[in-house]
Amino acid sequence: MNQAQPYLIVNMQLAQIQKLSPTMTRFTFQGDQLDQVLTYAPDQRVKLFFPIIDNPEQTQWIENHAEWYQHYRQLPEQLRPPMRTYTIRHLRPQQKQVDIDFAMHGATGPASTWAEQAKIGDYLQMAAPNAHWQGDQAGFEWQPPQPARQILLMADET
Repeated sequence: MNQAQPYLIVNMQLAQIQKLSPTMTRFTFQGDQLDQVLTYAPDQRVKLFFPIIDNPEQTQWIENHAEWYQHYRQLPEQLRPPMRTYTIRHLRPQQKQVDIDFAMHGATGPASTWAEQAKIGDYLQMAAPNAHWQGDQAGFEWQPPQPARQILLMADET
């Protein structure tokens, strides 16, 4: 019987900040559990947990166990780390690194405030697919048509 859970809670530290454009920044994170993360598709989404803006020391970080989401929902709102959805840009499990791109549009919420103020060494958590999970795949939407040999994708930077 497979004891692995579909998602891991990964503890990460900010390792690098790369300005891609005036409104887009790439953040590279390192974490011991990143070698246990898997991406199923180019649009693999994950959940990032941010420190509480007004009182980061009060943030109650999430424990890595099967009921992490129930635990998260039961935390008092003033202690619960804000959760936002992002897409993995690059995952390098052997180096225990992941890149996530942020649209920079001012300090308008927990994620953008964190991104505007981020410093090397800052701590975040991520809920991401567990490489040891044997069940259904999740966290992606794009499934290109099978007969397609080339696909042109167009989008804005957000």
